[in-house]
Amino acid sequence: MFTGIVEELGTVTALERRATSAVLTVEGPLVTTDARHGDSIAVNGVCLTVTGAGQSRFTVDVMNQTLELTTLATLAPGARVNLERAMPVDGRFGGHVVQGHVDGTATVVARQPGSTGRW
Repeated sequence: MFTGIVEELGTVTALERRATSAVLTVEGPLVTTDARHGDSIAVNGVCLTVTGAGQSRFTVDVMNQTLELTTLATLAPGARVNLERAMPVDGRFGGHVVQGHVDGTATVVARQPGSTGRW
């Protein structure tokens, strides 16, 4: 589970396309401090499983289905991404419950600036 609170902005360092998946590499010094193989890290809100971690970077395998249903397919080296580690069972619950699994897609029909964000 995730809280939905972004821990840091990471940087995509590679997106290697394969026949049925892709390998995404992201630099994120904070989220990699304790990242291990099998851990979950949300990248732009999408729950992904770490396949490798070290030197402030981590890699994940992304299946084509996930690429098709999220914005991850548009990523390229240099892109900035929101990163969040999964909430530990004994951790502070400072946001709301977010599973990080895609239930559907939507289309933005309007966007306008506000005083504290965008609507």
